[in-house]
Amino acid sequence: MSEYELREAEVSRAVTAVKDMVSAFEERKVKMGKFLYQELIGVKKPTSDKNNILHWPALLLYPELPYMFPESSPPLPWDNEHAYTRDALELYYE
Repeated sequence: MSEYELREAEVSRAVTAVKDMVSAFEERKVKMGKFLYQELIGVKKPTSDKNNILHWPALLLYPELPYMFPESSPPLPWDNEHAYTRDALELYYE
């Protein structure tokens, strides 16, 4: 394949992915508003997997986070893999 054909195939895949995402939003009656905190989340966008499940990047803003996760707090009961520990969180302050 030529470089042009490779680029065309890449664009075609991107267009198909966007159309699939729009269809998934319409099927679920999802309404999109203005993106907030773009500088913190970058260009991450929702994706859908082979089972048509939407995976949505999220930025959770909790001003009381240091109080929610004190250094001495036990693991969260629903966090079997201990992924949500104080050390694993990234905090952004304004």
